[in-house]
Amino acid sequence: MDIEIFSRLTRDWLKLAVSIPPECFRKEALDRLDKELEFSSAWWGTAFTDKAAVFDSYLHRLPNDFVVDWWAISNDWWAISNSNELLEITRQDLGVIIRTDGDHYQSHTSPELLAFGRKYNLASALIAGCSIEDNDLGSFISLYRGANLHPFSPEERTLVQLLVQHLLYAEKLNWQLMLSRQLDKTRSVVALAKANGVLTHAPVKFNRLLLSEFPQWSGNALPPELQVLCSQGSGKLVGRTLIIEASQRKADMGNVIELSAIRRAGSGLTPREETVARAYSTGYSYKEIARMEGLSPSTVRSYLRECYLKLGVRNKVELGSYLEEKT
Repeated sequence: MDIEIFSRLTRDWLKLAVSIPPECFRKEALDRLDKELEFSSAWWGTAFTDKAAVFDSYLHRLPNDFVVDWWAISNDWWAISNSNELLEITRQDLGVIIRTDGDHYQSHTSPELLAFGRKYNLASALIAGCSIEDNDLGSFISLYRGANLHPFSPEERTLVQLLVQHLLYAEKLNWQLMLSRQLDKTRSVVALAKANGVLTHAPVKFNRLLLSEFPQWSGNALPPELQVLCSQGSGKLVGRTLIIEASQRKADMGNVIELSAIRRAGSGLTPREETVARAYSTGYSYKEIARMEGLSPSTVRSYLRECYLKLGVRNKVELGSYLEEKT
């Protein structure tokens, strides 16, 4: 393994982690990797470890149709994974890499999968998987080389195997720094999506929160209710277990939709009562809350009185502590 390449990449990824927003990190990190380890395209995201269900998904030099086409042939792809370890995306320990070469690929694939590979110029692949938390969700990074490049070598496999954990750590740090700068006492969990409702960047906690509200969701297109918010560019959804707000933000790569999710407090609060209570506990006045929610100040006061009675709290400090505890 080339120690100098390893050192340069890990150093540069950490620099990116502390200097750029999350919506830019994956592109910049992969561009930096490409300078040391040439590849044609890449796919980076989060998936279930035991079935073909992809949540957040970043496509590097690949069109959006790639994921749609992948779903169409995913049964063939998954069957090959089970029998020949061609695509063990997240089932192995961190850093396990699978290499494909032309002969193996040709002899173990269906005509549909071969057509898929030709369409997107996938002649060789390095695929790294990482199980996280309770081992039912994992991160994956797939690097692809086209027919114009030589297949990945055993030395490159070793290098990526050692690098991948540092890359995933740098992304995690990037998210943590952004959250520490932007999030207030409500402890919201933030993710990023496109206006068409495709989730592009999300921490694991956000995926888990969404699954608690939408148990049938299997990504990476958001549930229809959230797709509406994304298309509008703003709005709020108050669900059974979550409150999710959408807002538009400008980025170097164009406008993105920021989704902020927080678990509902429960204890019998209505959605409007909880919205008012959270706003009040984070410092907004009666008048400010009334203006934001389209209410009168007296109605805001009535909602807060009901919240105090239902939650058994006596002041703003206790209200904030209760809501923070339930997040």
